[in-house]
Amino acid sequence: MRRTKNRGNALLGLIAVLVLVAVVIGVQRYLKSKTPDPDTALDITPWREWNIREQSQKPVPQPSAEQPKITGSLKYDSNVEQPKSRAAAGEVIMFISPDGNVSGRWSGNFYNAKKINYDIQGAGFEGKVYPARIYSDDKGPDPSRLYFLAKGKFVIHAMSSDAGQYRILTGDTYVRGWLKPDLSVESEIIITSDEKYSESFAFKAVRPISK
Repeated sequence: MRRTKNRGNALLGLIAVLVLVAVVIGVQRYLKSKTPDPDTALDITPWREWNIREQSQKPVPQPSAEQPKITGSLKYDSNVEQPKSRAAAGEVIMFISPDGNVSGRWSGNFYNAKKINYDIQGAGFEGKVYPARIYSDDKGPDPSRLYFLAKGKFVIHAMSSDAGQYRILTGDTYVRGWLKPDLSVESEIIITSDEKYSESFAFKAVRPISK
């Protein structure tokens, strides 16, 4: 009787394990089916996009014949603008290498509308180009632009000139944008401390300062 009972318990245990494995596989497949394609998804946050790309095993294709030809290291030095007001927000230096790597640093200080001075102590970033993502606007798709995405950390000292309050802000920096065939750049810098609230800044460069 004991042997029969032990066999029954072992069988029930095996069934439980098999059910658990099936549930885990089912959940993984469901989550994978719900994961957006970062090359086609609209309104995807940069941190969600970054995480998807980091976990993806999908190979990154080479740039197409329509996209910019990067034959040497491209260096950009551009002023950064605050959203809406277009007031100055420091400067950014960015590099794009022939193998598609992107790196750079955002620095400087600026005031916002609330008279708070922001001193950017550290905001480096690294990433790469993703040729499969196609630019599109009201005029339609433009396959000649080359998309890039980079990530880093920021440390910003914030001082209120009215209240005399001082804070140190930290979090993630994301830089994403487009390189045009003439090698001009349109990009944005997004910073977030909690992936719930974020601030966005813009910068453009008509041409690289070296190539």
